[in-house]
Amino acid sequence: MQVEDPQSPCLAFFYCKRDSTNPKRSESEEVLLSLLRQLARPTQHEYLHPAIAEKWQERQDGSSEYKLSHDECMDLLREITCYGEITIIIDALDECRSDQRHILLEALHDIRNQSEGLVKIFVSSRREIDIFDSFSDSLNLEIEPKDNLEDITRFVTVELDKRVKNRTLLRGKISSTLKAEIKDRLLRDANGM
Repeated sequence: MQVEDPQSPCLAFFYCKRDSTNPKRSESEEVLLSLLRQLARPTQHEYLHPAIAEKWQERQDGSSEYKLSHDECMDLLREITCYGEITIIIDALDECRSDQRHILLEALHDIRNQSEGLVKIFVSSRREIDIFDSFSDSLNLEIEPKDNLEDITRFVTVELDKRVKNRTLLRGKISSTLKAEIKDRLLRDANGM
């Protein structure tokens, strides 16, 4: 088994989502395991980080349970992030289960603060007090619904016009009053998203 040069810059990302058909998308443990999987193989080649290769070999020997515990996952993440430059992106962190989110927030801070390497963490989220407080010492860029209003208005206008013209909305039989009502409702309900 070949081992990759640990100095290569790495990127790992996760999109959190509350979804009853795939509940793991909102679990802290799944986020951490996904980050570890991505960082374990920092390139498209068939290489593994040495710490991961060692842990994998332990699992192959049958001396350990197959699934990593939270502590094992964190130990490996800390070890992997000691090399080179790591960027971690968590999108829609507010979609992570609120009863588990503190685990993920603490883990991200541990990874960032305990790593000898450069670890950059980018998080997007709605304004949830626990997330906001957790990153109060970091650079925070806030986007309000009004910040996106021009782009959203342009998008809704173009798409609505296209659907009326192509007759895919009410077979094109739509009055200007109804069209204006639809546009207003879409813009109101978009709320900056």
